[in-house]
Amino acid sequence: MLRGDLVHPVISGNKLWKLKYNLEEAGRLGKERLVTFGGAFSNHLLAVACAGASLGFQTLGIVRGEERMDSAVLKQCRQFGMQLLQVSRSEYRDKDELVRRLNLERAENYILPEGGTNALAVRGCAEAVPSDPAFDHLFVPVGTAGTLAGFALGASRVMPQASVEGIVVLKGGEFLRDTVRELIPEQPNWKLHLEFHGGGYARVDDRLRKFMQRFAAQTGILLDPIYTGKMMRAVFELAAENYFRSGSSILCVHTGGLGDVSAQLNRTTEGSGQAGKSR
Repeated sequence: MLRGDLVHPVISGNKLWKLKYNLEEAGRLGKERLVTFGGAFSNHLLAVACAGASLGFQTLGIVRGEERMDSAVLKQCRQFGMQLLQVSRSEYRDKDELVRRLNLERAENYILPEGGTNALAVRGCAEAVPSDPAFDHLFVPVGTAGTLAGFALGASRVMPQASVEGIVVLKGGEFLRDTVRELIPEQPNWKLHLEFHGGGYARVDDRLRKFMQRFAAQTGILLDPIYTGKMMRAVFELAAENYFRSGSSILCVHTGGLGDVSAQLNRTTEGSGQAGKSR
């Protein structure tokens, strides 16, 4: 397992990899404020808030939904100095219009997409691929597909024999194939598994909960129920189905974002797939 959860206490895993070159670009352009989007439990919002405070940027988070502005994640964002603006779900859907209406295209703002996925994020994730040893399979959880695209690009350079495989954590994720093709049009070394979403984004069932508990007890590694829990359960299920050739080596990418795992489990137990989104 590539332990992205250990790279930083707040900006962990793929959040740090995605932000690296975006932060450099914001500094190069002389931007004063980072503007981004997310839900009330968004690890991406928290990572941007912390990064901004560390590097001297102001930060603005556009928060989706009409409730839960008192979440632990948003409280931490405020502690890092992030200004939060809550908008309705209908407003949030058209982010380009939202940016125009809020006059966020001003020169001092550097706008980061929801989840942090863009070409610079792919570049940062590509660098996280270890060059040694080589693996036959690399597994990553997939929400917006930027991490998968980055790892596919990086793996093509240092271990071209590897198959980079994404476990899609949201229902109806077929559209992500087009997203990956747009981000890395020349890379054929990746594939998506669409059948392990467990009912939808931020949905957690008892099987996943028990799997995460057993995994932590046996390995000492905590997983989150949104991304890495689903990924690891999928890898175990694929192995049980003899998906892997005998002797295959497998690298699973822990993308961090643990936050308060117990709170995440309690939140997803309550049900709402929409209120629980936390890219």
